Amino acid sequence: MKYSPRSPFILITIGLIFALLGGVLVLLFDGQDEVHYHANIAVFINGEKVNFDNPKYMEEETSKCSIDPMKQQPIDRVHFHENDGNLVHVHSAGVAYGHLMSNIGWSFGKDYLIDDTGKMYTNSASGSMHFILNGKSIDNPFNRAISSEDRLLIDYGSLTDEVLEKTEFTQVATTAHKANTEDDPNSCYGGVSSNILDIIRNKILGR
Repeated sequence: MKYSPRSPFILITIGLIFALLGGVLVLLFDGQDEVHYHANIAVFINGEKVNFDNPKYMEEETSKCSIDPMKQQPIDRVHFHENDGNLVHVHSAGVAYGHLMSNIGWSFGKDYLIDDTGKMYTNSASGSMHFILNGKSIDNPFNRAISSEDRLLIDYGSLTDEVLEKTEFTQVATTAHKANTEDDPNSCYGGVSSNILDIIRNKILGR
């Protein structure tokens, strides 16, 4: 093989190119293990749907997806925003429905519901608590982790689970899947499944 004085230069150039590409990939994928997905929720009291679109229930700052998880506040981990009280934004693995409700000033259990004014509804002859998750009646989900694309109905009233599944549960939004697949203006990425082209575009646009 004939020696070429250009060979070392070519090898160095190739090495620099690979190093540069490696650095770009590190920058692109840095933080890609951050959590961000969505679920849907609705709360009914005696047949009336609670309006969580009120600005007082919103977390309006830009997403905390770039914040060190150890420095996140409770409101950073799970919240509503964009004046949409039907769509839950989850930014931390393992957060539960109880965390969400606490963040907006509400609380609930298997036999009570407390709104953000302090009004309490307890199980009695006139009404009781019911929970329908993804079309099935469940026990108290206060400590249940929110899963991507969950649909949860929290109800206080006199209707049976069978009736609720055919009535109020049908009014729980179904927007979580769409939110998971789209860019979120208040986040780094729309959902947990951003592909490489989305990631590159978001990085270039500074999202």
